[in-house]
Amino acid sequence: MWAAWWATRSLRTKLLTVVALAFLPVVAVSAGYTIASERYGFDRTQPTAIVVARTGIPVGAQDPPGLLPPDSRLAKAIAADQASVVDYGTDGQLRQFQLVPIPGADTVAVLARPLPLSPSIGSWAVLAVATTALAIALLAVWFGADRWCIRPLRYIEDIAGRIVRGEAIEIARRRPQTLELGLMTDGVAAMASALAKREADLRAGLEQRDHLLRELQHRVKNNLQMIVSLLNLQAGEIRSPRIRRLFRDAQHRVLALSILHVHLYERSNWSLVDFQEFIGDVVRQVTLSRQDAAGPSLRYHIRASSLTAGPDIAIPVGLIVTEAVNAILDNDVSATAMPEIDIDMSEKGGIVELTIADLAPGLRNPAKERLRTFGMTLVRGLAMQLSGELHVSNGAEGGLRFVVIFPMPAAAEPVAA
Repeated sequence: MWAAWWATRSLRTKLLTVVALAFLPVVAVSAGYTIASERYGFDRTQPTAIVVARTGIPVGAQDPPGLLPPDSRLAKAIAADQASVVDYGTDGQLRQFQLVPIPGADTVAVLARPLPLSPSIGSWAVLAVATTALAIALLAVWFGADRWCIRPLRYIEDIAGRIVRGEAIEIARRRPQTLELGLMTDGVAAMASALAKREADLRAGLEQRDHLLRELQHRVKNNLQMIVSLLNLQAGEIRSPRIRRLFRDAQHRVLALSILHVHLYERSNWSLVDFQEFIGDVVRQVTLSRQDAAGPSLRYHIRASSLTAGPDIAIPVGLIVTEAVNAILDNDVSATAMPEIDIDMSEKGGIVELTIADLAPGLRNPAKERLRTFGMTLVRGLAMQLSGELHVSNGAEGGLRFVVIFPMPAAAEPVAA
């Protein structure tokens, strides 16, 4: 318990505690000596006895030099029958004199004892001196620790916090400061300089990497669009409607990949794709290429605003949406006044459910017939790639309904451009 308390104390508290513990024996000894001297009186000086006449003149040659006060003052005290008098001896030292008349003689015994500077100062003076010394030492430690330790440490702490926040600072030694704290300041300054240089190098490398990635996405997008154009040119020479439709489906698949690279190129985050915008662009391009100018205008509703994921998820999802929309548009929608496609993508508990439904009433192509096409085989393979399940069914009002359920992988650390 004591070790845990000591480990959490500040430097100032530790210094004060050490000084106080060092002075405690001194204070304890002084207090014991004071109490004992007050109780037993062993520290009191033994009085000196001198016999004097009532005129204040010593009898015989027994007066130590300067011990007694002048004869006149001593005779006056004797004449006044004073039992005790405080006066200065002829040597200038203050003393207490006890006057004891000797019975049967015209003489008086004078007991002379040295007197302290003040009557209130006695044996407690030793304890007072020790306590005062302790208080002075504690004050010195308090102000010294604050001046030479606490303030420099706070300065270093502030500098370290500013380094963590990425601020550009200059570190210099502050006065007053101990040698050890000065060396620590120099170490923090060297560390800050190394971190700043390392951060500059990383930033330069990151900018170069972002430039290369952006250029890579741009080139991939251009190449895919070139492939789409070549397929379109080749499809123009084909007379068979079935083969032309196969070329068109291939165009749409390549177009979905191209749209993905457009999003990666234009966004500041290389690792995340906004499904709301991505799916909207894919559906828009597919429907525009399939739209009949004389037919009804196709409407679509997309709800995936809260979902983002990396290219590994976006590519299969984009191809699934492409194949599902193509399968829906393969039906004859000319008889529908306002054909609609509803696309909903939501996540709950780490499970994503992607639903693509034809809201137009009147089924022209049963779902089971669509399962035997190459597009549906591709969709099943993409669903398996996502570790999910594919369900194709007829809607309540006769349209096609595609449902893909798959787990959302753990979110990776975003990489910003």
